[in-house]
Amino acid sequence: MSKLAVVGARFSYPGSVEALRGVSFSIQGGEIVGVLGPSGCGKTTLLLVAAGLLEPLEGEVLLNGKPLRNQLPEARKRLGIVFQEPDDQLFNPTVKDELAFAPRQLGLSEADVEERVKAVAAALGLTHLLNKPTFALSGGEKKRVAIASVLVYEPEVLLLDEPTAYLDSRWKKVLESLLLELKASGAAVAVATHDVDFAARVTDRVYLMFGGHVVAEGPTRDILSDERLLSENGLEPPGPVAAFKALGGVGRSPLRFEELRATLAAALARRFARLRLARSSLRLLR
Repeated sequence: MSKLAVVGARFSYPGSVEALRGVSFSIQGGEIVGVLGPSGCGKTTLLLVAAGLLEPLEGEVLLNGKPLRNQLPEARKRLGIVFQEPDDQLFNPTVKDELAFAPRQLGLSEADVEERVKAVAAALGLTHLLNKPTFALSGGEKKRVAIASVLVYEPEVLLLDEPTAYLDSRWKKVLESLLLELKASGAAVAVATHDVDFAARVTDRVYLMFGGHVVAEGPTRDILSDERLLSENGLEPPGPVAAFKALGGVGRSPLRFEELRATLAAALARRFARLRLARSSLRLLR
């Protein structure tokens, strides 16, 4: 059974075309799923529907196999969503207040709240900012606070909309590690993004969206190695895939630069081995 599932969802905003046109989507515990596509394809709307913040015109959302609408508001403590724009999420006067808000609403003791706030602040480099007003933060700092404000209450299902927006390479790596830790702990994670390189590093499966539809779904390697499919739907392949194919590579495309380096090193080793064999053969012929 899926931890969270959206089944046949349709949704339209007032005065606009359908944002979702019969979309189905699911996440299992211990899995990171990517929702990829260009801006305007319906990624954000899908996450908002999945989180129970928008009611689909058709279809339903299931949490642990049961309608989500029948489990609200209690299910809020099991579902976490990080918005694309942190200013849409932050509303407390200081960083510490922001991080402590959800745990306090859930009735945790002040000692537990303090412990969780310290831990998540340390993980996302926010300790020195705890007493700073949220409005005075940089874009990257706000994004990290928004992520921390959800991680702090340890939801079973985590939905992230463009989580790498505003983050530099250092904090993208930190976020990658945190998401992989959540996966290992059994959480269900969905990442909506057009950052294909980040998706290649963290996701197990991918849903590719375009025009309010899911146009493809499958293992991350299968989807992100298909340059034609990505191009037809407004995306470029991850850097390692593009580099591998530009160098004339055939077969299994590397999704990460670590894989690309290993593949190239192996190819060079094979070439040098052939050269050594050829030289040995020439010496024997003399």
